[in-house]
Amino acid sequence: MTPNVRRNEQLEVGGARSRNRLVAAALSLSLLLTALVVAALALPATALAAGEHDSHSNGWTELTADTTTLSGGSYYLFGDVEYTGTESITVSGEVILCLNGQKLDLKGQHISVGSGASLTLFDCSTGGVLTGGSGSKGGGVYVGGGGTFTMTGGSIAGNTAESGGGVYVDEGGTFTMEDGSINNNQVTSGGGGGVMVNKGSFTLSGGSITGNATSDATYGYGGGVCLYGTFYLSGDSIIQNNTKAGATDNLYLGWNTIKITGSLGENARIGVTAEGVPRSFISGWSDYMAGENPADYFSSDGDAWDIGLNADGDVVLGSLCTIITQPADKSVIEGKTATFTVNATGSEPLSYQWQQSIDNGNNWTNIASANAAEYTTGETTMDMSGNQYRCVVTGDGGAVISDPATLTVAHAHKPASDWSSDADGHWHECAACGDRLDYAGHMRTVQNEKKATCTDEGYTGDTVCSVCGYVIAKGETIPAAGHAWGAWAATEPATCTEDGLEARTCAACGRTQTRTVPASGHSFTSYASNHDATCTEDGTETATCDNGCGATHTRPDEGSALGHAWGEPAWRWSDDGEEFVASFACARDASHTLELTAKPTATVASEPICTEPGTTRYYAEVELDGVTYAAEATAADIPALDHRFEDGVCTVCGAKDEGYVAPQRPDPRPEPEPVETDPELPATGDATAAGLLGALACAGAALATGAALRRRSR
Repeated sequence: MTPNVRRNEQLEVGGARSRNRLVAAALSLSLLLTALVVAALALPATALAAGEHDSHSNGWTELTADTTTLSGGSYYLFGDVEYTGTESITVSGEVILCLNGQKLDLKGQHISVGSGASLTLFDCSTGGVLTGGSGSKGGGVYVGGGGTFTMTGGSIAGNTAESGGGVYVDEGGTFTMEDGSINNNQVTSGGGGGVMVNKGSFTLSGGSITGNATSDATYGYGGGVCLYGTFYLSGDSIIQNNTKAGATDNLYLGWNTIKITGSLGENARIGVTAEGVPRSFISGWSDYMAGENPADYFSSDGDAWDIGLNADGDVVLGSLCTIITQPADKSVIEGKTATFTVNATGSEPLSYQWQQSIDNGNNWTNIASANAAEYTTGETTMDMSGNQYRCVVTGDGGAVISDPATLTVAHAHKPASDWSSDADGHWHECAACGDRLDYAGHMRTVQNEKKATCTDEGYTGDTVCSVCGYVIAKGETIPAAGHAWGAWAATEPATCTEDGLEARTCAACGRTQTRTVPASGHSFTSYASNHDATCTEDGTETATCDNGCGATHTRPDEGSALGHAWGEPAWRWSDDGEEFVASFACARDASHTLELTAKPTATVASEPICTEPGTTRYYAEVELDGVTYAAEATAADIPALDHRFEDGVCTVCGAKDEGYVAPQRPDPRPEPEPVETDPELPATGDATAAGLLGALACAGAALATGAALRRRSR
């Protein structure tokens, strides 16, 4: 048999792996989304941001149009709501209501917070409003005795009531406003266009109450807030642009006072009206707002009253005096007196109290017996220089404080005889006070200048004042210029093996310098192969010196070994008949050979029949230097089946037995006599004999048949 050979191509496997990666990525994304949903559901209600009140999760309940009672819990508006109830919405327990940027139209009703109940109103988004409400007491919210209402955001706007257009705080009720707005609410007959406090408590620490109005010119007190109770104030609170029968009327105090409980923000602005003016109308000012001008935060509505501090530091609403001429700074010679004057107008009589500060205005003390519009110091001393003086002028509505004036005390100078100097100029210093007298700038000149040479350093020179001798700037060393060498010129050229000489000359001083030029050495760059490489051994390569001296250099040509050039193998069976043997020979050197063996696989090529043996296909592969070689052979080594006759016909192939004799009926013929036969010879049709003959025939065929082989290429 002569095997045929062919080369195989490698298969790429990637489909299943890609599908597995896609499935894993999808599973990871699903797990991540599930974790995010679980984390979101675990957030507390206080962490919900704008737009997240979209379900009944996290303890929040949607307020709907037919909600008439807010029991203890947290409520929100999913969208704009128009209340459909016929009675007010009642709050019981502790209730939180988030407007969520939506509108709650009360449709002529209001929210009622009774005894023991509390309501907190806020807006986690923007634009949330409580509107359309109405009632005799409180158009938007009514706070009864023992009830508590806290507003931290949102808006109460567009509501109407007989009293308390936005909020009505009844006796024993408490209203705290930290932020939000109460605006554009109306009162028809009573007071408190925005808020009415009737013997209740109102704490304002932020937000705005603006644009509210009362209608009755006689009883419509407090277009913004009408106060018949307790009022606590702090923060950036605004009560502005509210009206009573069209006239400005923001906060009506009656006979009450404002209790300051914290610092007012820079944006706080409140207009006030009060009974019993002129009088003090604020307590706690000195505790939180010391040094501040109350007129920067409060203004008087209606009557032309002023707001200021009296001599005791109380905030007063009344007719204040005005300072026309402020005290002026004074400069005097030591030992002289200084006079300060203030000119003020106001309701007579005016009183005066001059004060003095020795720490740049941080602390002020009254000056004894300095109680007139003019104050004259005693004889001045140098330690009085820098003292400040001001006057507190008091009228029937409070006091005003003048601007401070500064006293400067000077003396007759005693100049020193020697000059004093700094980088900018010179002067004679006063021996007593240290002042600079006859100060002048320096007159500059340069000294100690020296030029540099090729070998010696120079000096730029010192800049000094020609008047006082002050060294304005030290000079700098100028490095030696160094020789101005010309180009090197060869005097004895160097060779590959011998040193040479070259020289150059300084253009400035004419000095000559020589130096040795080292032998250049051979330069071998262009190597050519000597073509002496073998399959397994590198060859050599040789180069000639680039400098033209004729020297050569030979070196190994690394990596030039040619490697084997294996041809197609010859195939045969191994001596034991168990394996295929592939014999390779190198095309470059026939003495380089290699044999590889492979166990063949056997498959049935054709099945045996009664008269013909079956054949087997044998196949094997070997790999050499990344190339796969294959061979196959066939052999008729499966014995024929032989006929199986019954009644003269083969049950396998249907062939007829030519020697078959059918049984005859008995007749009167005489019986045949027996014939002697050799017992060693099988009878015709004996299956044992036929099988033995078939096996012998197949064995002969296997021995005589070679493997038909073919080559397989990559």
